[in-house]
Amino acid sequence: MIYRIMTYNIQHGLDYASRLEGKRYVNFQGIFDVVKLFNPDILSVNEIYGKGFIESNEYFDQVSYLAKECNFPYFYFSKAIDAKNGEYGNAVFSKVPFIDKEVVRIPDPVNRTENMKYESRVLTKFDFKDFDLISIHVGLNEDEQESAYHTLMNSVDVNKKTIILGDFNMTVDNRIIQNIMKKYKESTISYKNDVINTYPSIDARMKIDYIFLSKDIQIINSNVLEAIYTDHMPVFCVVAI
Repeated sequence: MIYRIMTYNIQHGLDYASRLEGKRYVNFQGIFDVVKLFNPDILSVNEIYGKGFIESNEYFDQVSYLAKECNFPYFYFSKAIDAKNGEYGNAVFSKVPFIDKEVVRIPDPVNRTENMKYESRVLTKFDFKDFDLISIHVGLNEDEQESAYHTLMNSVDVNKKTIILGDFNMTVDNRIIQNIMKKYKESTISYKNDVINTYPSIDARMKIDYIFLSKDIQIINSNVLEAIYTDHMPVFCVVAI
């Protein structure tokens, strides 16, 4: 079977170019255009609102909105935190049914060793007919990343073909990313034989968004879409499983 896979951190639709000008503008139409351009069978999204506590142009049920506008009959939202205006986390949208799903909370570090912002995270594991798919968003701090790595590895079924995708907040030379790449191939690096940066979307300086694949999954195509609607650019791949 051929599957079109995409991962995209949308920062709940905040338009990146307008942010650089000191404005705050939600541009979901741009996100829809990007998603429809690639037309994925499965889309993993980081930083999206589920149910909103305060309905407005920025805070609303973005998951249902995206599913409807981009024609995804199957979708699931995994709450990471209660933000001040709604449930915030990750979502996976699909045009093919998944059999089951499991939300796994990434444990918060017991001893916080860094001064950057800490934020609770989750991963979600989906059981599709031909493979497992794990959607993840990893924190900024080294101790968060260590916790996420161990949680991820404990969630993988080594007997099944697996796709792992999301915003890892780590560059390719990071020890954890290197460890993952010993077990899985990364879609753009394997296909292009090059590191293609994904962040920020204007003058991208680093690759922190990934699609990792079991080594027996064939990559037909993979790249980064040059879209500047949010602060990240989406990664896509076409695979045969």
